[in-house]
Amino acid sequence: MPNLSRYYLAEQVLLKLESGIADVINKVQIEDIIAAVGQKVNSILKLQQFTDVLQMGDTIPNNLMVATYPNIPITSIGTRCKATLPIQPVSLIRNMGVYMIDMYEDFRCPFIPIQLGLFAMLQGQLGISDLLGQVGFECVGNEIWLTKDLTINNVSEIYMRLLVFDINSYSDYDGLPIPQDMQWQIIDEVYKSFIPSEAQQAIQSQPIKTTLK
Repeated sequence: MPNLSRYYLAEQVLLKLESGIADVINKVQIEDIIAAVGQKVNSILKLQQFTDVLQMGDTIPNNLMVATYPNIPITSIGTRCKATLPIQPVSLIRNMGVYMIDMYEDFRCPFIPIQLGLFAMLQGQLGISDLLGQVGFECVGNEIWLTKDLTINNVSEIYMRLLVFDINSYSDYDGLPIPQDMQWQIIDEVYKSFIPSEAQQAIQSQPIKTTLK
């Protein structure tokens, strides 16, 4: 599994340019591509400054951002369902690195975070055992377990907002907070941004490659 750093992604863009657009490659420096990769990651993750203040004297690292990860698949596990975290968020107390989860893209009805094991205790409490009809979630390792099985309502994906460090705080060689399947979108879009418009029209009908040599 490659280290998805800015330099690695820029190298893949450079390889695509070298293999197809000879006139362009002589004008493009890898430093320009590295900068474009960082901007594209910011755009795709819809990064927003994390401004919440924790209570009880808790401290948080500087330069935290809220990154949005769409279309996370869920699978049924009996009366509940689960999803795998797309990346490992910043480790904070009470699993606050998993900032927000929802079944809606605009996060209009976020799920309730529950400390691991608490939901089992709530099952014996009449009136609140179902969280008053709302959906909760527990962090179990690199998985998220929801308190209800949303798949019975034809829900197959959820949306996550996770805390990551500002992209500018990563070096060119540090792994970025992006899942493996997102690298192809970044490489393809950055590649297209460096080629002339007439060349872009010629490749618009081509599918995004999923394997790079």
